[in-house]
Amino acid sequence: MFEKMFNILKLKKNMEIILTTQSKIEFTAFIQETATETLGEGFITTDEQLTCSDLTVSSQKMILEESVIFQGRRVALNQLTSAESMTDSFPLADLLQEKELTIGEEPVQSAGSGYNEKYYIDRTLIHNIIIRQDISTDKQEGKFADILASTEQQFKQFCQQNPKNNVHWLENDKSGGLVWQQSQGDLETLRKYTEAHKSHSYALSDIEKLLQQAKEKRVMVIADKARMGKTTVQTNLSKRVKQMYPAHWLVRIDLKDYTELLEAQKGKKMNKGRVLEFVSKEVLKLESHLEKNLFKKCFEGNETNKLVVMVDGFDEISPKHKETVIEMLQVLKQTSLEQLWVTTRPHLREELEDKLQQLSYTLQPFSEFEQVEFLKKFWYENLNLEDKDQDRLQNFAEALINKLTQSITDKDREFTGIPLQTRMLAEAFNPYPPNVENRVSS
Repeated sequence: MFEKMFNILKLKKNMEIILTTQSKIEFTAFIQETATETLGEGFITTDEQLTCSDLTVSSQKMILEESVIFQGRRVALNQLTSAESMTDSFPLADLLQEKELTIGEEPVQSAGSGYNEKYYIDRTLIHNIIIRQDISTDKQEGKFADILASTEQQFKQFCQQNPKNNVHWLENDKSGGLVWQQSQGDLETLRKYTEAHKSHSYALSDIEKLLQQAKEKRVMVIADKARMGKTTVQTNLSKRVKQMYPAHWLVRIDLKDYTELLEAQKGKKMNKGRVLEFVSKEVLKLESHLEKNLFKKCFEGNETNKLVVMVDGFDEISPKHKETVIEMLQVLKQTSLEQLWVTTRPHLREELEDKLQQLSYTLQPFSEFEQVEFLKKFWYENLNLEDKDQDRLQNFAEALINKLTQSITDKDREFTGIPLQTRMLAEAFNPYPPNVENRVSS
């Protein structure tokens, strides 16, 4: 058919025809070959790349309203970027043909997190940021050398005037107490004035309040003992963040999975370029030009701040990699990210607080009520029970926890508040054991 058409064109000296087609298909090669054989020099081939900027404003708007799969969630393209900033990155042909576009992979939970949504118990974060009033007296008497600010404006001013000094912004709350807000430099001297028995609490059940706090602080350090559920909490939190903000880039870094890469970075100065490459290539495993460009613009702050990074297991890496990771965290803090979450154990808490200039959070241990709730949910899910079994589960769980608390001293009761210990109880005891009516009473 095309050969016949080209022969007719060859006879029509004053006729011009323009054919358009995609360049990377077998059919294109056939047309070019046939036309060249028939028309000779009368056939001219041009290869032009159509970009978003070649479209009309209304067409660009329509394209950006198309939905894509972004890290496992369906979002509109205009929630991720603007046409002006991404004209050379869009796979425009795919979008015009309404092909489904996938950007980034869905974040995968850590293999050792032990997280199961069906029996997860919402936790409460504790923030010890109440400062004793005697800090003001000690400051007046010259016993406290750090600089104190009472307003955000004053804090910024003091930081600019004293870039190498420790500066702390303390604000009076409604009750007249002092509450830490932000610091420049080390927090070592400030920590001596924190109230041990007074704190602010943030329940994960009130996720909006917690995430608002995370936006204000930008850096959230969770420092607590082993088996307190730091990784499990971070896993749950990442899912909640993605549900609430589907257009945010979510980066989860389980540090123990990157030992070889950290070893390769040893002795090298971490900068934005190295961190960007590590996160985009090794963690997110971005491949397409569009994915890389989108993330780079978000990372560098050329787009809306929609980056949340969660780093787990700072305490689990080799001491020789600690400096590299701290430099990486400091670089991340300097980017336009919205939130940076880091977990560690208490022995590294102070060092991490000083390097990131943030007082850390701890996890509130399981209460007896929460232990009972976990046991019920765990048994219900793993034993494939029915709703009619709920009363038996409730009674058995209460009896088990009551018997346990009676058998240990008050000093050791903290042991029972550790989530992993509660899980061990759930695995060791069965409300429906074979050939045994009730193991709790035995």
